[in-house]
Amino acid sequence: MGQLNFQALDASGKVGCSIEGLSMAALDAPATLQTRRCVWKPLATETRRGAWLAVGTEAQSLGLPGTVDREEESHEAVVMAVRASSLEDVLRCRREVSIQVAKKRCWLLALQDQGETFAEAAAAAAIEVGAHAIIGSASALSAVAEGLGHFTNDQRQGLLRAEDGGRLSAWSAEAAEVPAQVLASRGEPFVATIDPSKAAKGAQCRLTQPSCPEQGEVQILASLWALNFRDVLVAVGAISTEVAGKSLGIGGECYGKVTAVGAGVTSVAVGDEVVAVPPDGMGSFVITDARWVARSPAGMSPEQAVAGTCVYATAWLGLHWMARIDKGDRVLVHSAAGGVGLAAVHLCLRAGCTVYCTASTPEKRALLLSLGVTAVFNSRNVADFEAGVRGATSNEGVDVVLNSLSGEAIPASLRLLRPFGRFVEIGKRDQYEDTRIGLSPFLNGLTYCTAHFDVLMLRQPDRCRKLLEEVWAALPELPHLPTKTFNMSELSGALEYFSKGVHVGKVLVAVDDCPVLPARPTAVAGPCGDTTTQALRVVVVVVVALFVGVMFIVCLLLLFLLFVCFFALHEGSPGCSRCRRCPWRGGLPAASRGRLAPRAAGPRQRPARAHCLCRRGRRREGALPGCNLRAAAKLGGCGQYRRLVVAGWAACGFGGGSCRRFAWLADGGQGF
Repeated sequence: MGQLNFQALDASGKVGCSIEGLSMAALDAPATLQTRRCVWKPLATETRRGAWLAVGTEAQSLGLPGTVDREEESHEAVVMAVRASSLEDVLRCRREVSIQVAKKRCWLLALQDQGETFAEAAAAAAIEVGAHAIIGSASALSAVAEGLGHFTNDQRQGLLRAEDGGRLSAWSAEAAEVPAQVLASRGEPFVATIDPSKAAKGAQCRLTQPSCPEQGEVQILASLWALNFRDVLVAVGAISTEVAGKSLGIGGECYGKVTAVGAGVTSVAVGDEVVAVPPDGMGSFVITDARWVARSPAGMSPEQAVAGTCVYATAWLGLHWMARIDKGDRVLVHSAAGGVGLAAVHLCLRAGCTVYCTASTPEKRALLLSLGVTAVFNSRNVADFEAGVRGATSNEGVDVVLNSLSGEAIPASLRLLRPFGRFVEIGKRDQYEDTRIGLSPFLNGLTYCTAHFDVLMLRQPDRCRKLLEEVWAALPELPHLPTKTFNMSELSGALEYFSKGVHVGKVLVAVDDCPVLPARPTAVAGPCGDTTTQALRVVVVVVVALFVGVMFIVCLLLLFLLFVCFFALHEGSPGCSRCRRCPWRGGLPAASRGRLAPRAAGPRQRPARAHCLCRRGRRREGALPGCNLRAAAKLGGCGQYRRLVVAGWAACGFGGGSCRRFAWLADGGQGF
């Protein structure tokens, strides 16, 4: 879209605000922010009303039929008129109308026949304070005035307009017409987006800006996507979009053709038909890590390749890597008619395990029995499948549970495990909700683990690549899963169908030409010479410079204080002779005592005494032999003690001593 130059005028007509070069972009706004336009809907006038009291000279001068001029006369409402040509007129009208509304029902007639530009503003102000308002010329208002008293409250609360010929219409704010959606071809870049507030119906496609793969990445033109149960839960807002610290949309596996590769990619080349498991990005084009991409297995159709990758990888992770199933193990697979459930059944039967299943409908249970499982129970009845498994295993239970159920089904499944059994969770809803379970079943040495393929992909990509290689190598030999395919234009219908739980196997989405929303803006900015932008940059630079300057001064002050403290502690301080931990507890060194000898000691000079406050708060005193304060203050040969005497105090604690503060005092209160 183009650029907009915008000016806002004040009441005097002067420019109060000017914006130039504002870039506009399409916005997919919620209902509360959608653009609305004024629509005038015709209303039919009714029969005669009761008398109105005309207040003010303007209303009386109109000579409206059915009005009185004196307040003592009988009337059912008050009518006022205004010619608003300035903001002051609107404010004055609001004040006067609010006074009348407090007394009786009030109508405001906003005249609009002499260029009154603020007529609608005055009418809106009157409606805000509780009055009814109508705009129009004097003649038009006179023609419809008699029928204004018989509308319903809903009709009177809005703004009315009188037109020539006695016609009346009401103002209505209706949403602006939504422009027709653009139909994008599968060769244009678009991506599927979701709106959890609208559940499955909030899924729609949006155009995106084309981009190129970076180092180690591959760009794929997708032709087919497979839905997973997580996609449904995310689309309806049942679980968070966050996985392993990253916010992911929908889409977990796709089939397509490589259109570009980044530097360092050697596993695939442009033009290869590939199957990929990107964490998200469902759309026409997807860019993903090359570790999640491989050439399509030979002899498999696109539907077979894309339908089997994630489900078999998840089941392989849970059963082979975590539960370590072996021949003869008893395995209970919940919701076994879904994609992962069917993959797990095939892997267990392939490994020689005895398989028990649960499913929601009789048709699904019949399908599972036809595959060779031992017994199938109702997944929606916890008591039924718990009792059924106990009966089928002679009350011994099972060795492995592959769970995707929630709530009470979890503790019931834990109770069905034999000693040292393995409980493998592939669902996430209870984990997002932090559901609590009792620990008493784990006294039997049980193992609880979660098989989250997407978490392994994001947290340990190299291990995930190893898992995928094992699955892709075995995929051509594994049984194919049943599928149901929707078009991308039917994405919301595919999610809704998946959420009902009636599907068997995998639900696929084929990329085709579909309606799309406009691309979101990558940036909204003014022109390069925009004065506002330059001013903001100057402000930012000044603030940053001030901050750096202040921090520099603070650092200098801290360094100075640290230097002073270090110098004082390094030189030491004379302490009292009774402090056991003070480095000077033996008195001053002999050399120092000699240098502090009084040079002109008179009879009035007294020996200097000192005290210090130790950690326990005790006052300790001691005489400094052969020294007095006055002589020490005048002594020029010993800068150390002179400085301490002149300062009056010094920190004591050199070498970890116990003194916290040291002060020189003269006996009898005599100081310097």
